[in-house]
Amino acid sequence: MRLKENVSYFYDYDSKKTVINYGIKEFSIVDQQKEYFNQLKRIGLENPGSDLLEFLTDKNLLDASDMANVKTDVARTGIYFADKLPSQTENYSISTIFKTLGEITVVILGCGGIGTVVVDNLVRSGIKKFVLVDGDDVESSNLNRQVFFSTEDIGKKKTKVLYTKLLKLFKDVRITVCSQYIKNTNDLTEILSNKSLNEANSILVNCADTPQNIEEIVARSCQKFEIPFVSGYVGVETGTWGPIYDKKHKYKKESILDGEPLKASLSMTNMTTASLLSKLILDYLMRKVYKTENCFYETHTLDFERMRIDNE
Repeated sequence: MRLKENVSYFYDYDSKKTVINYGIKEFSIVDQQKEYFNQLKRIGLENPGSDLLEFLTDKNLLDASDMANVKTDVARTGIYFADKLPSQTENYSISTIFKTLGEITVVILGCGGIGTVVVDNLVRSGIKKFVLVDGDDVESSNLNRQVFFSTEDIGKKKTKVLYTKLLKLFKDVRITVCSQYIKNTNDLTEILSNKSLNEANSILVNCADTPQNIEEIVARSCQKFEIPFVSGYVGVETGTWGPIYDKKHKYKKESILDGEPLKASLSMTNMTTASLLSKLILDYLMRKVYKTENCFYETHTLDFERMRIDNE
């Protein structure tokens, strides 16, 4: 038994309390004789008393993981999962969580400034299976914001470049590439008709901005196969991600805005938006394991100038 990695504690002699810090949370225990403080110091050598054990379990301060038995390229990610894992859980362990993540398939539609960052974040989080959909070749104009691509890749298919580079990073990643444009519902339903994709173990991430009705195409295709989906976009002044659409929160046709897609953007705005989108996706996929306050069914908009996120 041990405390979670980011738990710290000290004894406050003025108040005669033991103070425990866990991230942004702080707990204090009246401890006139330093009894609880001394028990905390001995955790790992012996179990705490029943009162302290109940307190630590209730506040989710105990590490219930089995990280010593986890052999993975993203073992440090496992420590993050361990810190979030409910104390004394009987249904999940870090090894079973990695196994669960390894069975999930993420479809990335659009491998540009948003899509490349999303796949990078998710593969480093323990997800192993991806379907990459994009018909573009790498262009010099992509290099200011699209990770994985370099001058040596110009003229090559984006999906094939990603396939090669992701496998160099993580040998056990399984990637399917679809080097094509999605112009209508039939194009996407053909890809999603794979029997391994379903509501329980899949999600589609829409990072494409063409054609103009791409979200409607995605919605119709995903609803046909009961696959959840979410979109992410970046503009000059804002980045937008969410909501997630699934059987609980179904897509309703929105009005299509006039105008041309954004022709250029910066690495910082793309990476910030895509990283927040990635966190939303990971929390959604792990929602049955962790208690999270993430608003899956809201639209999140980050104002780059004021650094403020509005949810609606």
